[in-house]
Amino acid sequence: MGLEVNFLQVLWFILLTVVMVAYYILDGFDLGVGGLYPFIAKTDEEKTTLRNIIGPVWDGNEVWLLTLGGALFAAFPPAYATTFSGFYLAIMVVLFCLILRAVAIHYAGSHEGALGSWWHIAFFIGSLLPMLLYGVAVGNLLNGVPLLANGDVAGSFPARFIQLLGVLPLLCGVLSLLMGFMQGAAWTVAKTHEGTALHDRALKLVKPFTIGSIVVFIIATVFYVFLVVPNMPEAGVKYYLGGGFAVARIITIVLAIAACAGALVFIGKNNLLGFICTSLVVAFVIITMVLSLFPALVPAATPQYALMAAENAGVTITIGAPFASSNLALTAMAIIAAIGVPLVLIYHVIAYRIFAGKVHHDTYKH
Repeated sequence: MGLEVNFLQVLWFILLTVVMVAYYILDGFDLGVGGLYPFIAKTDEEKTTLRNIIGPVWDGNEVWLLTLGGALFAAFPPAYATTFSGFYLAIMVVLFCLILRAVAIHYAGSHEGALGSWWHIAFFIGSLLPMLLYGVAVGNLLNGVPLLANGDVAGSFPARFIQLLGVLPLLCGVLSLLMGFMQGAAWTVAKTHEGTALHDRALKLVKPFTIGSIVVFIIATVFYVFLVVPNMPEAGVKYYLGGGFAVARIITIVLAIAACAGALVFIGKNNLLGFICTSLVVAFVIITMVLSLFPALVPAATPQYALMAAENAGVTITIGAPFASSNLALTAMAIIAAIGVPLVLIYHVIAYRIFAGKVHHDTYKH
């Protein structure tokens, strides 16, 4: 692509990908549990059980989201500024939902009547909307963002909002929902006792959501390769399917399909392996999307594909100069990450070991 990048810039692109994958796997299943909440939990005891299976881990899982935002800000400030200002409304909606969801987890079982019902609804909405908006955000990056010369996203509300709702972003939003539901159902199966109604309802949903995830992933991939990539300046489909990164993209697509098959085989037989396979589906889907962007962080939409083409005067924000922080800053951050990330991983291992095993509605309460 004619872009020179150094080791540190590529390293931080990889680290951002790792953090993104970690966040979506870890917070994906508890968001999925919340999204399934009104559909598989029919009694107060079942609702309590669903909250209990994510209760000890959901807040630790969200640490990765904060890490992702902070790392993007420090490593690639222009990408942070463009995305956080350009999609400010969507980001505020996500943050509001996550706050609402956090409060609802603690208070849903503490109130009865209309107020109790409200907290149950808040838990559901606060889980559902972030899953959808995460996918829409990734779809917009893949679509290309109409940028001004100063790096701002072109257009104003409601034109900018309409730009968010293209075909590919909506496909990615649906894919994000399906993957969250898939993981949430698989986690519920792994954490509840066999023979219970809650366990059986969740088990029935894992396979449809797993198949749906991979089908929508394939549809979105075909749409992207044949309808979006040809409008990119790098020469279209041949660019995507040719060259060194083509092999990596194809491998991750195959691995995502293989993980889907593993989930279908293991769920109901070895539920832990089934859940791991659903998590691998998520990981390989995200890695495929990231490989489709590399080395771009915020691709500028081409004039023939942008809704606001007349304002499209910006350039793609990449991981190279002048968009990356200095090598000194990236080195210092790498040292901090080498110390901090293992500590966070150790915390997760300890937390998940302590709360391993099946959960009943009265195992613990908030």
